[in-house]
Amino acid sequence: QIGEAVGHTGMAALARSLETETSEAVRQRLATSIGQLGAECHTGDVGVQALVKALGRRDESLHVKMRAAEALGMFGHRVGEAGAVALAKALTMEKEDSVRLRAATALGRCSDAA
Repeated sequence: QIGEAVGHTGMAALARSLETETSEAVRQRLATSIGQLGAECHTGDVGVQALVKALGRRDESLHVKMRAAEALGMFGHRVGEAGAVALAKALTMEKEDSVRLRAATALGRCSDAA
């Protein structure tokens, strides 16, 4: 239970930072960290929400969107409906091939885990 509590607190801090951080390089690392923590600690609604926002922002950098899609895939079946919808939307609406490829891969990881 302590690990779960620490995981939830850490996830909330990472999610908040992903939304407010100005450095693109740091946002990339934050997105990856959210995915890793969500995969390990099984806590992540807040993290999924932050990744969904990053993936859907029009003004977000290409590399942050790529990391957000990859991170959503790390959650597996726990990505939930919001995460799956965001990945499907990125797959069909995103202009950049690199983001679409990562969204497709992430969707595959999510369905394989179910």
